[in-house]
Amino acid sequence: MYQFLNQLKDAMFNRVANLLSDLDRLPNFSVKFICMQDSINKRRLSFVYAFRGLRGMVREEPNFLIHLLIATMVILAGIILDIEPVDWVLLAIVIGMVLAAEIFNSALENLSDMVTTEYHPLLEKVKDRSAGAVVVAAIAAAITGLLVFIPHFFGG
Repeated sequence: MYQFLNQLKDAMFNRVANLLSDLDRLPNFSVKFICMQDSINKRRLSFVYAFRGLRGMVREEPNFLIHLLIATMVILAGIILDIEPVDWVLLAIVIGMVLAAEIFNSALENLSDMVTTEYHPLLEKVKDRSAGAVVVAAIAAAITGLLVFIPHFFGG
């Protein structure tokens, strides 16, 4: 294993050295353009991967769909009740928090299942705690929603 890692390190070092020597032969503006293009492609790919992850959440995770449905209902209620801009900010934060917590929870569950499908007490803790984080986020969102919407129903 140690020998393999050394070979990998040497191969990476040689590749970087070759790339740097190739860049020295190009005019300066070309180097900047190539680096900029590479950076743009990397950013584009990171968005492609992110949206692929979101599509997977919508297709494969029923709890994520439930959270999206509730978020849609909250947004519609906010439009109908014409809530204040600061209330929109609060709702956007807690909706994002719940959806992000659900994504992290699903990612940890998937990772745990990849490691082993057999029972392990530490993986049980990981799954339980990540699910608990979703519950905490959902409770915080519900409390925020009540604080935003109750005054509209009771004239406060």
